[in-house]
Amino acid sequence: MKNKKFSLLTIFPIILVIALSIGIVANLFDSANPNSISIVLFISLIMLLTWFFTKDKSFLTENSIRIITYSTILLILLIQIIVIAYFKASVYHDPFRVFSQAELLSRNSFDWSRFTYFYRYPNNVSLAFLMSLWLRVSNIFSISTNISLNILSIILIDSFILMMLKTVRKKSKNDALFIFLTLFFLIGPFSYSYYLQVFYSDLPSMYILLLTFIVLDNWNTLNKIRRYLYGILLFFAILIGQLIKPNLVVFVVAIAIVLLFEFKNNKTLTRQIMIPLSIICIGIFAAFPVGSEIKTITHFSNNARYEMPSSNWIWMSYKPTGHGTYNGADIKKMNSLPDEKARQKYFAPHLIERIKKLGFSGVIKLWVVKAGILLDTRTIPKSYTGGFIEVPHIYAKFQDFVSILESMFYRASFVFIYMISIMTLLTSLKTKEYLNSPINILAIVLAVGYIAFHTLVWETESRYGQVLFPILIFMDTHLSLSQTIKIMNKNVIVMWSTCGLIIVSLFSFF
Repeated sequence: MKNKKFSLLTIFPIILVIALSIGIVANLFDSANPNSISIVLFISLIMLLTWFFTKDKSFLTENSIRIITYSTILLILLIQIIVIAYFKASVYHDPFRVFSQAELLSRNSFDWSRFTYFYRYPNNVSLAFLMSLWLRVSNIFSISTNISLNILSIILIDSFILMMLKTVRKKSKNDALFIFLTLFFLIGPFSYSYYLQVFYSDLPSMYILLLTFIVLDNWNTLNKIRRYLYGILLFFAILIGQLIKPNLVVFVVAIAIVLLFEFKNNKTLTRQIMIPLSIICIGIFAAFPVGSEIKTITHFSNNARYEMPSSNWIWMSYKPTGHGTYNGADIKKMNSLPDEKARQKYFAPHLIERIKKLGFSGVIKLWVVKAGILLDTRTIPKSYTGGFIEVPHIYAKFQDFVSILESMFYRASFVFIYMISIMTLLTSLKTKEYLNSPINILAIVLAVGYIAFHTLVWETESRYGQVLFPILIFMDTHLSLSQTIKIMNKNVIVMWSTCGLIIVSLFSFF
């Protein structure tokens, strides 16, 4: 019986390996710049080889780690200030509507009739309200909305980077991974583009997930007072996370699966984290009454004439001529129906019709495409800016070239992250190491949960896949690869990597 449970639990790492493999392919190919495949693959293979031969070596002292960490944060902060001052970005669509409404709320104006947006997607009412609380503080100091939100982005980005670097160093002692992440944050677009220039729900979601896993991982080392403090912090973090991004409810499903498989097999370790796991579930469920209270406080009322039922996103994601992404024609069709009840009634038969039209092979193909889009990173740096960014005159000459380099570096970095995650998972499947900790299992199951949600059920978008970033780094940090060389023959890896580099080098000439 025990082996059967273990074999069932093994499904999750296997699914994650398949999904990440799709993600690698999605990041390698770019129809807009087909020649970039050789450069992206070359960079990612160099990263992989460098990491592989240095992952077990320690060449940095604790003092040098501290100097590198805080110097990196200061340098990133300086560049961020320059970007905010001289590279102003226009924001459009959803974030603009939320910014605008938050600004009104911060000045005690509760007019929701300017946009039908919030009537159609009332889940973003909570995000506008929470942003308005921050703007109320900035209003005291007469700080503009844009600068105020830039400051909030800087706080979240830089503390996210600091937490991740400290976690990687503390838990893995892997100097190679530490150096890679340091360079990733310092020279890549992560710290200076979308997450800095457009404050939206994606960055806070990643921040909250990283914070949650740090609390879970350190829970057993905390004294009683710190457990109370961290428990309160965890509750409010999860509460806010669920308010701004309802798909955090996937966490509840992941926790249920972990408890189902692990409680009998690993009672001691599972019981040790039952309290924080319970806090996570309570925080998620508390978001529903709190969300209703926020609507009352902000004088918001649902409007059935415009509101989109959740089923709309499922129906839209299975459009035969689409790719499972947001579709304006489908939204227009839904808007033509008189109210939410009519839209819900429309959903079931027409979803069945779409699935029949796709057929079995069509559905499988659509799932693969949706997973690829979810794990693709090409469009992340320009999300919600549309590319409309004010730049200094001298920089304009190099703008396109720098943009292409940033995109290729970002893609190569995630190809590398997916590669080492796959190696981690394959090694753990062989050694069963991931079964030693409910937290490791939770990270794997949660990653699969997010992928399954946006691949099988919901619409997909590259932004949504970024939430896997802190989960994968946490997983790679905590699952040891000390036996990789024994399991995956070192010479074979070198041979295939060398062949790959030769092929890429030859390909680049044609």
